[in-house]
Amino acid sequence: MTSRPLLRWTNRDRCDDERGAVAVEAVIVISLLLTLFFGVAEFGMALRSRHALSEATRTGARAAASLPRQNGYQDAAKDAIAASLADSLPSESVLNLTIYKADPVTGDPIDGTYTTCTTCWRYEWDPDTQTFGSVSAASWDADDQNACGDDGFTDYVGVWVSGEHDLVTTFWSDKINLTGRVVMRLEPVIGTAQCGP
Repeated sequence: MTSRPLLRWTNRDRCDDERGAVAVEAVIVISLLLTLFFGVAEFGMALRSRHALSEATRTGARAAASLPRQNGYQDAAKDAIAASLADSLPSESVLNLTIYKADPVTGDPIDGTYTTCTTCWRYEWDPDTQTFGSVSAASWDADDQNACGDDGFTDYVGVWVSGEHDLVTTFWSDKINLTGRVVMRLEPVIGTAQCGP
């Protein structure tokens, strides 16, 4: 007769132990699921920002490449980029823009870097007006472009935009740096117009 109460006591202890284990496991699983959820959400928002920056860069490169040897080609490109970014990214996420003569092999500026080149146009984003303002005296004038159509006498234009994505959760960092770069060959000048310097 003494074995029954002992058996009941053992079952009750085992039940309490199992409840405690289930609670600990639930906390661990919920923590992992929340981390996974926030990680996926952060990654998705960062990917969206990266895509928006890339699309704006592509838009600007198309504008610049389609206006060879035309004064104001750089303004058309920067305005196209600004319009694209104004609708798709928070204003404080955009940083810099460089429109440059690109090396056809590497796609980099032919002289210097994106922030030090001299055959280029460099701009800085103004979040209040959502426009790009010039930050350098360096330039790549339309009259200095080659756009004859053949390999040896056609320049490449590059567009580089930098920005950042603010992380919501700040688990790992506050921001992610984003850049977009597109290089396109200038469209050939049509007709009898001069196609190079």
